[in-house]
Amino acid sequence: ILCDFTGPPFPLAPDVVLKRKWFQDVLAADSFHVGNAMRSTRTQQWVVPVSYPIRGDDGKTKAYLFIAHSLDKLSKDILRII
Repeated sequence: ILCDFTGPPFPLAPDVVLKRKWFQDVLAADSFHVGNAMRSTRTQQWVVPVSYPIRGDDGKTKAYLFIAHSLDKLSKDILRII
């Protein structure tokens, strides 16, 4: 299950996710990771993928927290602050 800034979680087949470059980058890093800006296949908006491994008591990665943050929304939030 993946979530993005547009709403509730949505299912995405594991074989689809495994082929995505951003996911391959996450697996390679196996730590906090900020990916390159990309166009969301779901919304067609520019996003920055951010991920973090969720580890079990044994220290092994069990899952990944993944957020695709909208660059448009981020820029508006920054402009509001400054």
